Amino acid sequence: MYRVALFSWLAIFASTSVVALADAGGKSDWSYSGRTAPQFWGELNPSYSACGKGKLQSPVNFASSLIHKKDWPEIHMPTLTKSNVTVSKHTIQWTPVDEHKDQRFMVVKGVKYQLAQFHIHTPSEHHVDGLFYDAEIHFVHKSADGKLAVFGVFIEETKEDNPAWMHLLTNVPGMGKSKVVPTLAFLNEVEKMPARGGYFNYLGSLTVPPCNEGVNWFVAATPLRMSMHQINAVAKLIGFSARPVQFNTNLPEVADVPAAAAAADKKDQGSTQGSRASPMSSSDAEQTHTQTVVSHDATEWLTILVVGLVGVAVVAALFMVRVQGRKESGQDGGERMHKVPERDEEERV
Repeated sequence: MYRVALFSWLAIFASTSVVALADAGGKSDWSYSGRTAPQFWGELNPSYSACGKGKLQSPVNFASSLIHKKDWPEIHMPTLTKSNVTVSKHTIQWTPVDEHKDQRFMVVKGVKYQLAQFHIHTPSEHHVDGLFYDAEIHFVHKSADGKLAVFGVFIEETKEDNPAWMHLLTNVPGMGKSKVVPTLAFLNEVEKMPARGGYFNYLGSLTVPPCNEGVNWFVAATPLRMSMHQINAVAKLIGFSARPVQFNTNLPEVADVPAAAAAADKKDQGSTQGSRASPMSSSDAEQTHTQTVVSHDATEWLTILVVGLVGVAVVAALFMVRVQGRKESGQDGGERMHKVPERDEEERV
């Protein structure tokens, strides 16, 4: 079953305060929490009205019965050797700038869509039967007439690093920075994903403001796998960056997994590595996120308090020992404790 590793969420939660500080100083007027959270996007700017009033919004909660097993899009993803990497408070984005950039594209019903950039969200934005993955990568393609087609890939945690993505995830600038770097990423693995386990397809929107509709979405049903270390590196930088699932008139609504079924699913997993995402619903994820942040902060402050008290006690004990020593020395030697040895006039100059 789908699962989300605990470490990923802990990394996301631990980075929340850092992301909040970045929000305070950033230029963007939207975020994933507080008064600029997704539920308020449509009210923040007139150009964001689709975020609140749109009928074909993304991401969505897929029913597993909607997986397409044939007629998958033609995808070309040669190895990436150089890219412009940008880290914002919302995502990490890679824009190809190597000599093969024109060779990365997808063909949908005879129309060619060129790869413009790809970026990552933690955790996944799309859900399947009410469940989500550790992360999701969006490969954004654009046609000659400006239309968008996005190929989404789920990321699932595994024990081993994914060598094809190692260099891509480690050669990243700091928050708010952008740089062109040599990037050795074997994206050809992505080409085979639709044929490997099928895909979901629907007409939706951008998942961030302005939430423009008319985006042709293709989401692979089979996830890529990356290690705890690799996903954690991303989560530490961008924190929680997933818009909740939206209502879309093109798709039937899918209820979140009942608690009982989720518990049974978790029990069935045991110590085996699953292939499906976490049994938490989107509302559960948000609640768990808040509770974990509070718990993390409380534990951190309690640790600081205890360490501080121990430090004060040690300093006080050392001070009392020194005072007691001075008293005993004063009783034995009279004024010796305070007496300054006399020096010649030349020595004082």
